[in-house]
Amino acid sequence: MIFTYGMTAAVLVLVYFIQLAFPDAKSVTDNERLAIWIVFALAVNLALMRNAYSLWLAMDYWMEPWSPGDIEP
Repeated sequence: MIFTYGMTAAVLVLVYFIQLAFPDAKSVTDNERLAIWIVFALAVNLALMRNAYSLWLAMDYWMEPWSPGDIEP
């Protein structure tokens, strides 16, 4: 969950800075803009969830590697 949050925050901050380079759209209200950001954040979160889980497993294995003899039947 921590990795998913961190990766989502990184993507959202990057998109935010890219958005600053473009002028404001006057046809979109603040509430609509907030709704778009919330939907975008949820979509990015769901899209990155599997990658974050794989990253967590890789880091766990890197910190505490196991050998085939360690697994009990």
